Order: sequence, then C-alpha cells, then structure tokens
Amino acid sequence: MFSSQLPEFVRGPLVLFIHGALADARMWQPHLKAMQDHQAFAVTLRHFGEHGQEHQGEFGINQHGQDLLDWLKALPCGVQVHLVGWSYGADVVLAALTQQPDNVASAYLYEPGYPGYLNREAMAAFMQDAEVMFDPVLPHLEQGQIDKAVATLMDGSAQLPGYFQRQPQALRQQQLDNAHTLVQQMQQAPASGLTAAQLANVSVRVTVAMGDRSRALFQQVSQAAAAQLPEADLQVINGGHLWPLEQPEAMAASVSKHVQQVLSVAVENA
Repeated sequence: MFSSQLPEFVRGPLVLFIHGALADARMWQPHLKAMQDHQAFAVTLRHFGEHGQEHQGEFGINQHGQDLLDWLKALPCGVQVHLVGWSYGADVVLAALTQQPDNVASAYLYEPGYPGYLNREAMAAFMQDAEVMFDPVLPHLEQGQIDKAVATLMDGSAQLPGYFQRQPQALRQQQLDNAHTLVQQMQQAPASGLTAAQLANVSVRVTVAMGDRSRALFQQVSQAAAAQLPEADLQVINGGHLWPLEQPEAMAASVSKHVQQVLSVAVENA
C-alpha cells in the first residue's frame, strides 16, 4: 500500500522514485521538475508521510518491497519502469528486484543501507561505523525525544554536527513529519531476506551510486551491492549520503543519463 495514486495516462517508460528514511514523496519534487524529458513519478511508502501513523501492516523492507511489487502489477500492460531508490528506498527496490518483476527495465540505487550481503570483513567495518552513527541516537529514543533523535540521525548521516538545523525549513519539516517512523525503522521485523545469492539472480541493469564523502557503512553496502548484482555499474559521485537532498538537479541528471543508456541499449538490441 502506497500513499500515492497511480499516475494517470501512463504511456511509455516510467521513472519511479522511492524515498529513504525520514522522508516521503515530497523529497523528490525538485527531481521530478528537473526530469522534463521523462515521465517521472514518486510514491510514499506505507507508514511514511504526514498521515503515515494511520497506516496498518508491518514496517520493513519485506513489506515495502511487496507493496512496490503490487504497485507495479497495477500499472497498464506494457509500461516499463525504471526504479530509483535512495538509502532505505534502495533496499526496498532491491527486495522487489529479487522477485524479478517483468515490467522493470532497470534500477538506479543511491547508497542502499541493508548489510545482509556483506562478507565478514565488510560487515565488521559496517558495524563499527554503524555504532558511531547510531549510538548517539539511541538515548534520545529511549527518553522519548523523537525530534532530537531525528536531528541527531541527520547530523550523523551528514557527518556534520548541526546539519539538521542548517537545512531548508521544508526539508526539516518533512523529516519531522516522518519522525514517527524512526522507532519502527530501528526495530523493524522480520529482518529482510536480502542475501548475496538473491542479488545474484537480479537480471536487470542497475547503476549503484555512492558518494566519495559518505560514511563507511554506506560505501561498504554500495560496493557490495554493485559486486553482487550481475548487471551493475558502480558510480562514485562528489558528495555524501544526503546528496539527493543537497543536489537534486545533479541527481536527476545522473538518473536521466542512466535511463537514456538503458533505452539506447534496448533499441540496439531490438
């Protein structure tokens, strides 16, 4: 269940944006405006958004991945979709891709975060950095200081104290509107079944992008995803984990380039 209706009069390729944690479809509005040459749409995942607390069902990659699959099945016959996911949204896209939906043409993933397919060495580096990032958040959650937990997590994601307060007011409001998801995000169950073996069965073209200034945990997962996916390229951009929020036009251009490359190959192979 998405808090988004199907776009009307869908014809031809569709670029579908899936948001990350502490976000909803509103974060993609600048990206959609920048992609005038493509039919683009953004959805809000179950439990997210201004009225997300009213939603029922589990919270987690498995549920959101199934919601995405159901949404894709409801599209008109023949519509091919290019999925775009950031952070938690990239994990959701991967979960859906492991089920091999037949109307997905490609995916563009910016810094997935679920570590289920890391090897032992990469997992050790992931856990070490995850403790640094999340340990300051936990006391605020335990004390019921959700707004402070949100601010601390955003500062940690950016690796910059005070980052949350320096954002535009609209972004801060979106993140606070989704503060109720933070506890669910930290305690989601059951755990995702994403594994290296599942990623190896994904058949579509995937661009995995990561920032050269991002936290180690996001770089570890991005590198592992690109290595495990059979048809994947790893793209390193000049930025950090919050690049999609900071430079929406640059991300839109990168997504557009990815889609054009996939479409060009499809034409050549036709």
